[in-house]
Amino acid sequence: MVVFFPEKNQNIYILYPCDYVLIQKNNSPILIGYGGGKIKRKWIFPMLLLLGIALVLNVSDVSAATSNNSTTLDSQVTSQVSSQITYTPNEVNDAATKVKNFCDANHKLPNYVTIKNEQVTMPQFLYLLTTDVVQTSQGSAAAIPLKDVQAPLNSNGTTRGGTLTKKEYTNLALNIKSIVDSTGRAPGNVSTSIGQIKYETLIYIFSKIMDFQKTNKRLPNYVTVPSTISGNGGNGTTTFGNGQLNGLQGIEGLQILAKYINKNLNHQYGAATTAEGVERTGLGDCWGLSAWTAKVLHDNGYTVRIVQGASVEASNHRWVQVSINGKWINFDPSLVTRKYGSKPYYTTCASVSQIIATYYA
Repeated sequence: MVVFFPEKNQNIYILYPCDYVLIQKNNSPILIGYGGGKIKRKWIFPMLLLLGIALVLNVSDVSAATSNNSTTLDSQVTSQVSSQITYTPNEVNDAATKVKNFCDANHKLPNYVTIKNEQVTMPQFLYLLTTDVVQTSQGSAAAIPLKDVQAPLNSNGTTRGGTLTKKEYTNLALNIKSIVDSTGRAPGNVSTSIGQIKYETLIYIFSKIMDFQKTNKRLPNYVTVPSTISGNGGNGTTTFGNGQLNGLQGIEGLQILAKYINKNLNHQYGAATTAEGVERTGLGDCWGLSAWTAKVLHDNGYTVRIVQGASVEASNHRWVQVSINGKWINFDPSLVTRKYGSKPYYTTCASVSQIIATYYA
């Protein structure tokens, strides 16, 4: 476009969107275009009319584009809302059975559980479970939405195991659901009447609850909470056994441990009830020998749990179970001792009635 320098008493107007300049001189308008030539007076008003029409059409196009864009956005929002993923309580219960069975076999949580071809993470699944528990307790079978839930920043617990009543675990579920709704993150632990229950254990016990619901068509009256104690085991070394019990592995490791107990330790009522006491004195009752055995095995990388049941001699006899290839194998350190005839480590004298503590590798 040519740049014009107005003379005195000239007013310049730029007419959008055409590249023309309107110069008003002595109240007489003159249109000047690209070439800088003058346009006859008789063409001025028709051209102004055309410019006005062009402006109206341009505004209409912008308005239409804005309207179309708004319609597109509204359609996208509606589509997003209508496509939100939800699950029925029955679908959540089926998934709870999968998670429970996986935990029982592998002694850890899966990375995710598949529901209707969707991979649901464990933080998300905790929200589904707790919502399912709350709704079931209220008699509701409404669909449960899948939320974006972050994993906890850390996970720890202090509970030594025990039981929660139906009222306690439904209140616990409501508390967890409220935490996730307000923070978008699963809690690392939650305080209960039996201590702080860690994140992983929460998922396991609520999976057990809804698995029971699936089978029995009702919520259980109580749920047993295992003690899950994490440690730095698994490095193959232990401070117990004077260096003779490092690097234990598999069934052979259990055999080596049984021989060591038979040679160096013995059972005695009223003796030490702790692992440290047994290591120091060489004597312990069934509680002490079980604690000592569990520590040695856990230090060597085994997943082990202390269990309790009624025997002929005691109603609260304790021994150890070790996870080997997905199966729990009995190891009774008391029966291995010379006092009880040096029996094979897998010999038992009671049935399990309670899991006292579980130590994961």
